[in-house]
Amino acid sequence: MVELVFGREQRGPRSHGRPYRLVAQVLRWLALIAAPALLRWSTRLFLLIRRLLFWIVALTAPVAREWSDRAFRFLVRVLRWAAAVAALAGLCWGLSVESRTSYFQSRIFSNLTREMSFVVEPGESPSIRFPKSGPYDERLGYVGLPMFLASLSAQRFTVQRQADWSAALDRFVDDGGYVRRGPSGGLWLALQS
Repeated sequence: MVELVFGREQRGPRSHGRPYRLVAQVLRWLALIAAPALLRWSTRLFLLIRRLLFWIVALTAPVAREWSDRAFRFLVRVLRWAAAVAALAGLCWGLSVESRTSYFQSRIFSNLTREMSFVVEPGESPSIRFPKSGPYDERLGYVGLPMFLASLSAQRFTVQRQADWSAALDRFVDDGGYVRRGPSGGLWLALQS
């Protein structure tokens, strides 16, 4: 390691040698000897401060009783306002963070949709539902699928595989939500209002 030093060279503690070590050792001995005495004096000082505070409280007790009721009510009022202001500030901060990051929204919706899934299984699905109306579904032909499948089965065609929804996705649709394919092939979930 290279050390660059600018300015006048100063002598370090090791350059003093034996006298420095002797002074350091004497200071260590003094600290070991003085530690119990300092501890005793600090304990006595704290006891003295405690007695002084008790005397002050005893002398001011009659005056404090008169003011204590009013002071207590004032303190409670101030603490209520402080709690209300702190709650409002916390709410504003949370809204600010949410408007910038959408953290809470993503946590809530990811927890809600964690159980919503579908699996493509062999055969017809007993829980399949086809849309009944809607411009998007009509344009893409989803509304006509039940009639198309019925005409195909009349001509002895069978469904080889079909998507089966999870119970959570089934409840979502029962509660008024709908599932549709996005323009890029993704799945969209939306709740009708």
